[in-house]
Amino acid sequence: MAKLFQSLSTRVKVFLAVFLFGLAISFASSFTNYIVRVNQAQANVNEVITSKLAQSEGMLKKEIGDLKNTLSLTARFISEKNNQGANLLSGEVMKQYQKEMIIFAEMLQSITQFRYIDENGQEIIRVERPNKGDTVELVSEDRLQNKAHLYYFKETMALDEG
Repeated sequence: MAKLFQSLSTRVKVFLAVFLFGLAISFASSFTNYIVRVNQAQANVNEVITSKLAQSEGMLKKEIGDLKNTLSLTARFISEKNNQGANLLSGEVMKQYQKEMIIFAEMLQSITQFRYIDENGQEIIRVERPNKGDTVELVSEDRLQNKAHLYYFKETMALDEG
């Protein structure tokens, strides 16, 4: 190989040297361009992930806030029922809770049904949104159901108080 290189003319040697130098520069440039693009892609992925995480965090905070409000309304209703007994199930207090449940369910688009079920499994109040995006409706008394036979009622009633 060295003998072959020595037999070449100076012009050919210069041409080969320039060609190899150009090839090396081209390779280095392509490699640098590749590294820059990989870094840009990683930055874009990181930006998308950060954005999605922030979005998810916001949604989770809203859901937790909604749950907190649901529990607060439910606890208030139970407290009122304990204080007023059977009087709660009729009159203005009942109408007020029905209104509050409708307003509450309207605010929370994820709620399709919201019910108050007594200790015997009977629905006392039920509001529902028949389809996503529909308005919330108060279910009439004749359509209220007994849920005592359903697993979620049985499991809830089996829990210790508190």
